[in-house]
Amino acid sequence: MACTFEQGFDGLALDIPRNLFYYRLIKSVIERRRDVKYSQATNYALHTMLYFVALPPGTTVGVQQLAEFQELSPTYLSKILTRLVKAGLIESTPGVNGGYMLLRDKEELSFLEVIHAIEGTASLFHCSVGPHHNPACLIQGVMLNAEQQMEDYLKERKLVELVGQLGDVSALA
Repeated sequence: MACTFEQGFDGLALDIPRNLFYYRLIKSVIERRRDVKYSQATNYALHTMLYFVALPPGTTVGVQQLAEFQELSPTYLSKILTRLVKAGLIESTPGVNGGYMLLRDKEELSFLEVIHAIEGTASLFHCSVGPHHNPACLIQGVMLNAEQQMEDYLKERKLVELVGQLGDVSALA
């Protein structure tokens, strides 16, 4: 299926396959090349959760180990881990042998759940034309539709799909 635009930039006709359009939209969000951006904390949270998913079930990992592996400050990573705990994705075990452990079923954990744990669920776009928010903003409708399609895609994508592409993560355990 193709999205056809009668006139593109500089008067050129465009015919972009829909899948390519969505791929580019999602890629731009992830690579932070457009105005629609996720925070660096989301980037670190996704990587952290990917490591948890790759580890054997029940493995506890300390914040220091995770921070060193990602070359982050343990204090900064602790703030991210706290959000993941509050979202019910991981659990914290205090004590000398404590650390963090995956709480959710790794087969079901989606990209969107991790993103929402860090970013929340508010819309990425808000129509700002006029003195008051206009619910009839036509641009808002288009943007919300695109955002919903992106969220549907990220909800279907599971972190476990990437595990086979990782190297050895046993050094984390």
